[in-house]
Amino acid sequence: HKVVFGPCSEKKIVTLDAASNTYTSMDISGRVDSEFPFCSAAAVGDVVVFPPHHGSYVGVYHPETEHFETVDVSGQLNTANFWSPRFLGSAVVGDKAYFAPFNEDRVAVYDVTLQAFSLVDLPEDQTGVTQEHYASSVAVGGKVVLCPCKANAIGILDTTDSSWLFIDIQHLES
Repeated sequence: HKVVFGPCSEKKIVTLDAASNTYTSMDISGRVDSEFPFCSAAAVGDVVVFPPHHGSYVGVYHPETEHFETVDVSGQLNTANFWSPRFLGSAVVGDKAYFAPFNEDRVAVYDVTLQAFSLVDLPEDQTGVTQEHYASSVAVGGKVVLCPCKANAIGILDTTDSSWLFIDIQHLES
């Protein structure tokens, strides 16, 4: 009955014990070097995964042992966005966490079983739909739905074959 909150500006992993209404915190400031390293979390099996926000690493936390580690992914990310928010929101399908792109043009994926990071490209824009700046994501079946922030389309990634569907919502803009 534990809830783990992704560390953002505080650089602390906070774990709430929902049964006792108590919490603990773990300071990770000595292990991360960016101002806002992570800003969301995804529970995948018995670990919690934090997507790179301003940092260049994925955070992996094991609540039962209170072990925290980072996975360096700097060589795979867009260096132009180093100090911009990269990914917001997390969704889980199977043993993988999917991270919504905010200032990236790809969805980030962390496979807990393989301990591997990968990226799924957003398709080329052919319809005038902006396909970046998503604020969150949710898993529905085997699909990851990207919730727009500044994007003018809802993005749907089918994780079985990495195919995309975009639902244009430009008509909702005022």
